Amino acid sequence: MPKPRHSIDSYCIQRLKEEVQLLLGIQVNNRPSCKLLNSELQKYYGISISESTLARFFLYADKNNHFYLDTLDKLSSVARKGSNWQQYCAFVRSQWDQALTMGVHHEIDFRSTLLYINFEYSGWKVLRTYFE
Repeated sequence: MPKPRHSIDSYCIQRLKEEVQLLLGIQVNNRPSCKLLNSELQKYYGISISESTLARFFLYADKNNHFYLDTLDKLSSVARKGSNWQQYCAFVRSQWDQALTMGVHHEIDFRSTLLYINFEYSGWKVLRTYFE
């Protein structure tokens, strides 16, 4: 069965990958880390996403993979409680628009700074993983 087509915004995908990794305190950079992420998603959120899907999402998302809306909805609900993919993208875009109105331009990657991470995700896991 072919996957349904829906809006895939590369900025929202990248942001979703960053947020899920930061919230769970796992840096996904190989297949075993996808297995760990799978078990953490099941343990803390009751979400079941296959390891192969997580690998395609985190490791090979730039290779023109098109994900099921259900997968994007599940990961979006982890990043922002109670949101689906469309709501999550709308939120991310509104944050980006606010940053632009404050003078942050697209040439600056403000998302990877410690100040942004501390402001966006105030939690001990985030700072711990940032320094590891």
